[in-house]
Parts: sequence; structure tokens; C-alpha cells
Amino acid sequence: MASTRQKTFRLRGVPLGRSKADTETLLKHAMKLDDSTEITVRSLALDPQRRKEQVATLDFSNTPSSLRSHSGPWIFPIADDDAVLTESARDLRTLTLDTAFDGLTPLHSDKDSNCIVDCVAVTGLNAHAFGSFKARGGSFMWLRDKLPDDFQRARIFTYGYDTQLVGSDSFQSISDLATSFCHTLHAMRSQPGGRRRSLVIMAHSLGGILVKQALIQMSDSAEKSYRDILHRALKGIVFFGVPNQGMNISSLLPMVGSNANLHLLSTLGDKFNATFLHSPFLQDQAQRFQAILDHAPPHHPFTQTRATPLVSFYETKLSPTAVEGADGQWRMAGPPAVLVSKESATHGRPYGHDVVPVDKTHSELVKFDGPGDAVYALVLHQLVGMRRRGAWDRLHDRARRALWRAGTILFWFVFAVGVTLWLGAFGSMLFGAVLRPSKPEKPQETQEPQPEPTWQDMVCQKLPNCVPGFTIVTWEDGTQWTCQRC
Repeated sequence: MASTRQKTFRLRGVPLGRSKADTETLLKHAMKLDDSTEITVRSLALDPQRRKEQVATLDFSNTPSSLRSHSGPWIFPIADDDAVLTESARDLRTLTLDTAFDGLTPLHSDKDSNCIVDCVAVTGLNAHAFGSFKARGGSFMWLRDKLPDDFQRARIFTYGYDTQLVGSDSFQSISDLATSFCHTLHAMRSQPGGRRRSLVIMAHSLGGILVKQALIQMSDSAEKSYRDILHRALKGIVFFGVPNQGMNISSLLPMVGSNANLHLLSTLGDKFNATFLHSPFLQDQAQRFQAILDHAPPHHPFTQTRATPLVSFYETKLSPTAVEGADGQWRMAGPPAVLVSKESATHGRPYGHDVVPVDKTHSELVKFDGPGDAVYALVLHQLVGMRRRGAWDRLHDRARRALWRAGTILFWFVFAVGVTLWLGAFGSMLFGAVLRPSKPEKPQETQEPQPEPTWQDMVCQKLPNCVPGFTIVTWEDGTQWTCQRC
């Protein structure tokens, strides 16, 4: 168990624009701590659902006594001037401190506007969303302390949910947990810029069963925005010891007894034969999950169907089982056993080759000792490949959209040219009377009235040779006149 000094807290409600140092000062003033207690902020990132707030993870040099009694939340009122206000203050704002880590907790350091992929890590059964990924007996938490540097331009989250076994009065089912996860993902990706990012999901133990059921629900959803998370955004899945065909729950059944959460635990095995792995629910889920993963419809008419990558890590060490101590506390210190077999952990895609053995126990599959851990390097390699696939798909989408637009423009251009040529060739014959303007009529020339001929006009043209009295002049209109000189 980690020491009090190593206990990690989550702080929500940090005003936008505050740095790590500002956050330390802000919380110190809000809690009225003296100089003997130091606060160290380990991460600070934008809240995925409250865009004007930030979320921090931190620890205390000496955990205040007021924070030792339970897991929170503890609420502290603050103001913009960092002074603590009363509840009647008009500009009241609050900081919320807790250790439960339920829901999404951002751990990245890059600005959200620079990120191109969302990476969500889902914890397992009876586990803590932060502590599950933390080195045993140490403070190294690879999702926060190393992955943001190696897996840049990524938003990194843990996702936690309550599956406490001892003393639980919750009767929630796998489907209930999956529905909550669906809505959480949808709300996160509905924020500005969220839908343009790729999605990679990591899950440990029961978390993988939850993820599979959530993806099945997305596939069945009537809303396109939910189906798009599966068919367009999801670029890869990494499973750690996921009991696709069930797990050994023999040591866990006494912890639950007849509590309301017995149904949830029985989903992973047979309550009458705890080592029987073939759960009917899991068998049906496996068939449906394989179908949607391998045959997701293309999101563009010219896109070929591509199976979503799935990588499965499985344990090769016996794991300690649960045992009740003399003080009534349950501890994982019982006889070692195989909790999730290789066959069960790799059945997510039975014919796949992306299976990786890890010489660790079930819970240690997601705990890395430090930056140089060999298994961490393998996980990072898989994540980088999935991010590359997302970048390649985005490039293809842009190219397809550009070609589609270019083809549309070319079609209408050719159509317009064809119509123009057709009208030029046949328009005069079909529409000549309408299209061609009529020519203006020429005004008729008016003839001036001819004056009556005088005797000079009626003089015979042959006057020199005419015989007097006999010469007759015949005009063009047929009238005859006798030469007046003859």
C-alpha cells in the first residue's frame, strides 16, 4: 500500500489560465494551510467537459488530517482574487478535491488544440482509476509521468467507475456501466474540436468487458454521432488481461457474499462453479463484438472496410487471490492462481496475431516500474501505430473530399459547356424566332408627283428632221403628243 505521502489527489474547478504554481497557491489559500505543508501539482489539463476549468493531480508533503478520513470530495470556496469567500459571496467559485477519480481524469500536458488523438484508459474490477496504473510501492504513474512525453499531441485520460466488492449495495450491471461510459465518451467528443480527433482505448480486466459492451451499444444506437465514435473515430484497442471468456472468481465470491453486486461478479464466471469460464453473457458478447470490429461499415462510399486493430496482453504469472485476514480486512494474499487464462485473454479476436505475453501477475499487467520498463515500450509501440493509422485515415479523408469536390466541379463545368455548345448548334433552328431579334423594316421611298409636261417637254427629239405637223411623241406611259413645233 502506498504511503500517505504518496497519496494522489484530484483537483477540479481550477480557473482557466492558471499555471501549476498558481494552482498550488490557490489551493493552499483555500485550505488555509501553513508553510509546513507543501503542495506539488503533477499534472494540469483542461477539463474535458467544463471548458472553462482545469483538472489537476497533486500530492501533499504531509497530508492534512482533514483529508485522511475518507475519499472525499472536499469542496473549498474561492474567488478570482484567490481569497476565500463565504457561501453568500456573489462570485463564489469552488475547488473540488477527491481521491476517487471516478469518470474522466485528464493527465496530458499538451494543449487540447494541438492534440489529434484521445487515449482513454479504463480500469478493472474493484480497482482504482489512478492507482491501478501506478507502480507498486512507488510513485511512478506511466499514464501521467511518461506517456505524455512519448505520445505527444494526445489527450490522455483515465476512466474510473465504482465496482467495489466488499460491502457494496450497488446492483448495476455490465450494460449499465457501459451505458455510462458511452455517454461520457459522447459528451467529451461533443465539445469543440472533439470529433476531429482519433480515439484509442486501453482497458484492464473488467474494463475490457465494459468497453466491448459500450461499443456494441454504440453500434446499435439510432444516433449517428454515437455510431461515428465506433466507425470513424476508433483507431485501436489495447486489452490487458481482459476475461473475454470469463475468469476465476472463486476467491472473490466470499468477498461479495449475497450483496447486490453478486450479479455483476457472476457475469465473469459461474457462481456455482467459479472456475467455469464460459459465461453465456460473455459468449454472446464475444460474437457480437467480433462482428462489429471486423465488419464496421465504411464511412465513405469509396472507402473499403478495415478491421479495427486489437492488441491483447495476457499474464503468464500466477496471481495472489483474495483472503480475509484476522482483522476482517480482505487482501490479495491468498494462494496463487491463474485469474485470466491465455485463451480467455486473447479471445477478443481469436484468429488475430496481435497477442503479447507479459511475465507479470494479473494486476501488474498495467503497472510499470519506470520509463525503461520493457512492457511499457511495447505498449507505446502499439499506441504510436494506432495514432499513425488515425493520421493516415485523416489524410485519406481529406484526399477523398478534395477529389469529390473536384469531380463535382468538373461535372458541372462539362455540363455547362455541353449545354452552351448544344444551344449554339441547334438553338437557331428550335428557338430562332424567339432568340433572334427582328430586323427593322426599311422605310419606303416616296415618289414626288410628276409635273404636267410643258410644250418644251413635248418637243420632238427628232426636231431637226421631223416633218411639220406629222411628228408624234409617244411617252413611256403610252400617251401620245403631237410635236408643238411640227
